[in-house]
Amino acid sequence: MSRTAVRLISVLLSLFPLSHALAAVIYVNVANPTPGAGTSWATAYTSLSSALTAANIGDQVWVAQGTYFPTTTTDRTATFLINKAFSVYGGFNGTETLLTQRNAAFNPTILSGDIGVINDVADNSFNVVTVSNNGSGTTIDGFTIQDGNGNLNYPGSMAVNASNQAGGVLIIAGAANISAAVVDHCTLIDNFGVYGGGVCVYALNAGATAQGTLLHDMFENNTAYVGGGVCVVSLSVGSAAGTGASTDIESCIFNNNTAQGGSAILVDADGNGVGSSNLTLTINNSTFYNNPNAVIYNDQQNGGTATINVTNTIIWQPGGALASSVTYGGPVNFNDCDLGMTTPPTGCTNVDPEFIDPSGNDFELQPCSPDIDAGTGVILVSNTDYAGNPRIQGSAIDLGAYETSKIVTPALSNELDTYCQNSSVTALNETGIDLLWYTAATGGTGNSTAPIPSTTIPGTTIYYVTQTYPGACESPRATVTVTINPIPAPPGTSPVSYCLNSTATQLSATGTNMYWYTTPTGGFGSPVAPTPSTTTAGTTAYYVDQISSTDYCTSARAEIDVTVAVQPSAPSALSPTYCLNVTAPALSATGANLLWYTAATGGVGSPTAPTPSTIATGTTDYFVSQSDGCESPRTDVTVTVDAPPSAPTVVSPAYCLNVAAPALTATGTSLLWYTTASGGTGSTTAPTPSTA
Repeated sequence: MSRTAVRLISVLLSLFPLSHALAAVIYVNVANPTPGAGTSWATAYTSLSSALTAANIGDQVWVAQGTYFPTTTTDRTATFLINKAFSVYGGFNGTETLLTQRNAAFNPTILSGDIGVINDVADNSFNVVTVSNNGSGTTIDGFTIQDGNGNLNYPGSMAVNASNQAGGVLIIAGAANISAAVVDHCTLIDNFGVYGGGVCVYALNAGATAQGTLLHDMFENNTAYVGGGVCVVSLSVGSAAGTGASTDIESCIFNNNTAQGGSAILVDADGNGVGSSNLTLTINNSTFYNNPNAVIYNDQQNGGTATINVTNTIIWQPGGALASSVTYGGPVNFNDCDLGMTTPPTGCTNVDPEFIDPSGNDFELQPCSPDIDAGTGVILVSNTDYAGNPRIQGSAIDLGAYETSKIVTPALSNELDTYCQNSSVTALNETGIDLLWYTAATGGTGNSTAPIPSTTIPGTTIYYVTQTYPGACESPRATVTVTINPIPAPPGTSPVSYCLNSTATQLSATGTNMYWYTTPTGGFGSPVAPTPSTTTAGTTAYYVDQISSTDYCTSARAEIDVTVAVQPSAPSALSPTYCLNVTAPALSATGANLLWYTAATGGVGSPTAPTPSTIATGTTDYFVSQSDGCESPRTDVTVTVDAPPSAPTVVSPAYCLNVAAPALTATGTSLLWYTTASGGTGSTTAPTPSTA
């Protein structure tokens, strides 16, 4: 029966308020000292089998905590039989007035097949619970169902019969009949059946329809020849008419079930060569753990067909993924599942689901499990998970039996960090808890040590960082964008020279936003250019850098050498004296790169030596300097123009022939004697006239 059909039947039942009005609650309490007709807790049955026999369509049987056996005899065929459309609820403490008041976790209600010798499975009931030809509308809710041993004729014969199926719960429909039950919030443990250890849904003969809906159930430590946890059988016998069996499994857990085929589940569609046998199995949001391969077995034979759809389910084994498939036989359609296979089907993953404590039967997902919010949309029978929590709690449904409220640490803020080329930097620093650093937006392994960006090459590098709060999963990755800006070129400079004690001006360079220093590194720069001192000869280095107006990066410092040179000595020069109106030559001095001035200071020197004028008597001062890059002091050259003296006084003597004459004499100073009235060269020695 399809899930839609089950819901349709439920709707139809709701249209008959009279049947609800006639429905009764039948009370069962194995510890009741005054058992009666089961109309109240005070008159509760002590025998569950008696209450089931008394129940009618639409009734509810409320069962208080304790352990119940289907018989007090050793009859292995004894079973808790449900053959009408009524429901059975366990988990009461014996005082409740509302169904919602029960707490099955605190009031364990056990249906046990351990009749006969206690702890001897050989004499246990074949089937603890049997739902047979009830039509529909049956719910079995809140029980631990254990110790059934469906092993009739096994191992000598494995022919299908009611007593070798489902040591736990058998839902069986005979010819032209319907059997349907919802098994909800039950634990099926330590049961054996040749066909299905925990539950078997069995349609036999023409027109038989069997339908099981398994919700929020735990299947643990069940064993079988085939179908350790659940077996679904559709078998045609002796007729061309078809049979059909369907089962919905939702929010269930299968842990440590074993079988030779289908350790957790087997479906057996057998047309038997005489008719059709159709079987459907839907598994949604369930968890399978530690069930040996093959976990699911699809057995189609003799014209039978079986369709298995598995969605949002986790099938995982201790130790990680398996090399082989988790299925055997006919096709199984997986959609958005996490499967313990090396190569899962398309659309499925094989990542560790990260259960909280699978060894302790806690199959909840850890806060950071990759299976949280990893499912796809499906139509669910119940919108609660195994623990009763609502689905969906996040952005999508979770995989597996549990729905988890994923606690994600909030992401850090994205950051922009800017550095200048070749600057010294420390490790990146973010304020957060348990930071992890990555080099990519996804994947990789985080490092708790923050990176130190390199500043040698201009450009942009993106780092990624997360934080993790205690008890929460890792946050999304925030970006830390590190930009290394190029440094500008040093300012343009030229060396400067000054002469000792000369007047200096402020230094200058080509650049913007410049700062001046007296050392090549360190110190504090000044935006005001210095004016060098010229009081001491030598070379002094000054330094200047410039700052970019866009990113404020500072260039390397450029050096400006300021040289203060010593002046050369003044040139040597004679001060000449000229006679009035005598032609004078150009003045001369001993030195290099001479400059001639007409004043002791100021003026502009001329490299051409002046020629003094002699047209007037007196003195005239000229000045001359020499230069070797710096100009020397000026040498004073005094030119004197004197007036000529008066002619000496002479006496013209007369001598006798051949009489020796004395040298001529004259009255005067610095006498010069000539033999001609003009021209010639004077002699300081007075001539002696000849008298011969």
